[in-house]
Amino acid sequence: MSFLVVNLPTVLYSFRNLMEYLQALYAAEPVYFLVGGISTVTFLLKLALLGLSGISKDLDLDSDSDNHLGAEASFKLFTTQTLLVFLMGMGWLGLAVRTELKLSHALAAAVALGFGFSMMMLAAFLAKHLTRLNQIPTFNRWSLVGTRGRVYLTVPPRGRGEGEVEVILGGGKKILKATNESAAEIPSFTEVTVTGIEGKHLVVKKAE
Repeated sequence: MSFLVVNLPTVLYSFRNLMEYLQALYAAEPVYFLVGGISTVTFLLKLALLGLSGISKDLDLDSDSDNHLGAEASFKLFTTQTLLVFLMGMGWLGLAVRTELKLSHALAAAVALGFGFSMMMLAAFLAKHLTRLNQIPTFNRWSLVGTRGRVYLTVPPRGRGEGEVEVILGGGKKILKATNESAAEIPSFTEVTVTGIEGKHLVVKKAE
């Protein structure tokens, strides 16, 4: 606590210097400053919301396809993310070349636009490849029949709901929804065999 109290004046002084510096940049080139600042804040907020959303996707058990990745990720140049990256690159570099290199308005605009477009192309390229890495694989549902797994969430008797089982799929462990073939409940951690498919549910029974 004493450390914070002693250094509080230093922190306040540094903050005041930072604000004065930002005010000077705004006064020198308000357009570039606002474009870079607003786009950066928007981009960071979008990233934060994306991180907090916690969206999870289930595997797609496709009866008409064998083990393969879904549709090829397409190259999308004009998206919200790439446009924000374009504005950030253009705004901050335009501000830099005007205030530091003292370039003319026309030359600074050309450099800023070129840099912003280059950053937008790079962002689109990275987004395409990241999307490809994160694609959810689809599998032929019938390839699971005859395989063994383990109950993750108790599977109730047939006709009384669903449970979850852990199976090996696509080289990794996956947890999928399952129904019971028999009238006896299958408790968690029990070894089971997949005997069939009903919709997107596995049908299982106790392993023999």
